[in-house]
Amino acid sequence: MDHSDLLRAEDLPAFERILDRALGSPLIQEGRRRNPGSPNNEQLRTRALGARTAIAASAAAEYRAYRQLLDDSGNVANARGAVRRESGAGTAVRGSALHAVAVLVPGLSATAAAVFGVIGFGFRAVGSHSHLAEVMLGAGAVAAGVAVVTVLAGLVGLLVVAAGNRSTKPDGDAEVDRAREAWQGALLERGALPFLVDAIHPPSSGAGGVEVGTGGTGTGAQPHTRPCP
Repeated sequence: MDHSDLLRAEDLPAFERILDRALGSPLIQEGRRRNPGSPNNEQLRTRALGARTAIAASAAAEYRAYRQLLDDSGNVANARGAVRRESGAGTAVRGSALHAVAVLVPGLSATAAAVFGVIGFGFRAVGSHSHLAEVMLGAGAVAAGVAVVTVLAGLVGLLVVAAGNRSTKPDGDAEVDRAREAWQGALLERGALPFLVDAIHPPSSGAGGVEVGTGGTGTGAQPHTRPCP
């Protein structure tokens, strides 16, 4: 057997979940009910775990395709992560400076608008320095406008950053997910279920009328079980 067909340690939990799903399926439970002397679930599970290499071999092609896609997607993700780390060091300082400006400018502008407004209205109230009062009020209006514009610009910047973060979050590789489902489906239907049926029904007694569908061959009921994620 090719080394790539062997079940890797990180996939053993998925194998055990598929095995448990097969043990709990109506097909196996009905087979045990019809054969009172058959092994119980724990005994069947122990036998299947001992024969996991042979069971896994029934879905070797799907497993190989799944692992190839998974390894390829991992290499791409690692490469992208390295690029992001390299560029992140250069943008960290710029990001900090822009953040400081976005926080300070609106506050300073609002403060200046308030000061100019108070001075301008003070001159207008006492009726002196009318020209200076208008200058102060005009400067206050400009400062208030700058504060409003910078606040709006900051909000727009936050929205842009949030949208960028959402677009860069991994949504899961659909192709890898499909390959995983194909492997687990084949492992269930061509590996775990047939092994358990054979373990329940000794060769001398036949299959007791219970058959396992094989995707279009045979006349028995084919289990319709969704692979676990």
